[in-house]
Amino acid sequence: MKKISFLAIIFLMFVHSTTVTAETWDTTWGPVSVRVDGNNSFIAYFNNREDGIIVMSPSGSYYEGWWARTGNCNCPKTATTRSGYSTSCYGFISGYLKTDYEFRGNWVDCRNDEGGPWNGSMR
Repeated sequence: MKKISFLAIIFLMFVHSTTVTAETWDTTWGPVSVRVDGNNSFIAYFNNREDGIIVMSPSGSYYEGWWARTGNCNCPKTATTRSGYSTSCYGFISGYLKTDYEFRGNWVDCRNDEGGPWNGSMR
């Protein structure tokens, strides 16, 4: 899986927090609203129109997880959007913290056919 840093940044911001709070990051996918739970996993929302969600957990110094949004990407299985709808448009995402305010990472679709960088910075 390709590495995405967005998760690591969020982790560092909330590592000692058990309260769920939201932060907004400017990313190559547009604005992303992130919440981190007490296990240092996070849930991020992107593109309101497409009901996008990213869920990532720590894996060493990286974060790894999945993303989903509405649409028909012809994936062989389904995932759930942030509103709970079933979708065939999903994939995998991972990354790392470049600085305290920047992340670097990558995403890929369910078949590894499409993908690319996913980078961002804190507002």
